[in-house]
Amino acid sequence: RARWSPDFSTVAIVAGNDVYLCTPDGQNLQLLYSYQDPVDALCWDRDGLKLYTITRDQLHSLVPDPSVGSRDAMLAAHLGLDRPSSLSMHPTAKLLLTSDYSQAGLMTIWLPDSNGNNSPLQYSRVPDTLGDQVHNPIFDQDGSTLYFRCREPEESGLCSLKAPAVVDANARTFTFPGSETYIL
Repeated sequence: RARWSPDFSTVAIVAGNDVYLCTPDGQNLQLLYSYQDPVDALCWDRDGLKLYTITRDQLHSLVPDPSVGSRDAMLAAHLGLDRPSSLSMHPTAKLLLTSDYSQAGLMTIWLPDSNGNNSPLQYSRVPDTLGDQVHNPIFDQDGSTLYFRCREPEESGLCSLKAPAVVDANARTFTFPGSETYIL
């Protein structure tokens, strides 16, 4: 797994239990952090000042600077995930979205927001209103559309879909007001 930083100056790469940073051309590879468990999912905070990782069932924040001694902080010890498949940050809200292969659904993770909503970290499953086994969610640039992969029970193939998404950061809600559209 690899993720570009928001300014495209750095790439974070996962290799088993390790998170590395390198330049876009693959130079200056540096070990950022080694976890005890494999890293299942990774994403950048929208300002590029943090990475978020999921290892087993734990959410961590990670400062992307190898010179910082205490750069890893566990944010949640038990999310209730069996096999997390991805992690995506909303472009404007302090919202992470992840999916779980075993549960075939989405989970919202609302982070504390120092710009107003100082509520504690909270996470919950998203009701499966789309009717498909949803995996690998990612938001579009303004956060109004969610793209994701699914595996339909009747078929053996994968499909790509998009659905409108409504996020209310003050109420900490995430909903799908309409239906999905197949794009592949």
